[in-house]
Amino acid sequence: MRLFKRFTVSLTAMAVAIGSVAVGTASEVRAAPPIVQGQLVAINNQIQIIFSAWLGTPLPTASQFELKVDGATVPVTSLTPVGSILQVNFAPNVIFHGMTVTISYLAPAVVDNTTANAAIQDSAGRDGPSFTNLTVENMQPPQRPTTTTTLPPSAIDALAASWNSDPATEAETDSNTVGYMPLSAGNIVITNQVGFVLDARNGIKPKIRMKNYAGIIKMKIAGKYKVAGKTKTFTCTFAPFGTNKKSKKVAWKWYTPRKACVLPAPLVESVRNGYSTLTATATWPRMWLATGKTVRPNGTKITARKLRYTIRNRP
Repeated sequence: MRLFKRFTVSLTAMAVAIGSVAVGTASEVRAAPPIVQGQLVAINNQIQIIFSAWLGTPLPTASQFELKVDGATVPVTSLTPVGSILQVNFAPNVIFHGMTVTISYLAPAVVDNTTANAAIQDSAGRDGPSFTNLTVENMQPPQRPTTTTTLPPSAIDALAASWNSDPATEAETDSNTVGYMPLSAGNIVITNQVGFVLDARNGIKPKIRMKNYAGIIKMKIAGKYKVAGKTKTFTCTFAPFGTNKKSKKVAWKWYTPRKACVLPAPLVESVRNGYSTLTATATWPRMWLATGKTVRPNGTKITARKLRYTIRNRP
């Protein structure tokens, strides 16, 4: 029992010592200054540099860093410390995926162990050394390519407004099958009878309106995108939506699934930047709303429709 107590006390003392080092407060017992550890990453318009100790203040100035992209210097706009991580910030739309990124830091000429100078230092003032041309893993989004479309933006805007009023007639085929991913939550209008809605959480749902026709629609949506150079595939099937109920009341009515398919954020950005598209496919076994039969009042047969829509970046 005495041996067990000794062992427990020793573990407790070790945990306290380790905690003192990890937290990096004024009581830390490290003698070594903060040095770079692990892989540097460029993401969300910042380079994240992990150090071996929590960072103290004052921080170095932005001018003490040299950020290069494909060999050209890019200005550092500001610095943000987060524990032992230093975020080196740069302007948006400057670094894109595929570019070669390096970063250097010039420490003060006079190294001291106080917090009197502006430097990469721990809370006790121990200055970190300079570093030169460290390679940065570039996880910035790709640059949006220049794209063209058969529909000018004015025509797209005019088409979008058509959801505000009922169509004059019920179409037997789609006059258009392409919709454009909005830059934020909103409607993706394809025709005045069909489209999609994107919510603030990247949830997407189809939206179809019917008048004389009815039927249950089964639809799925899919797309491919890349993360860190690896191709990923997204597929989601919506719950069946529409109606099979007969009704003597003829009026335009919207139908949509109860639940949305949530798109991965990288896929949404890839579509917006023109590197991916979403494809929605469906089967619609139609019937006449007033009778519930697959025959129109004039005696012609109602056939099922195969639906296929594409969502891409807006030009």
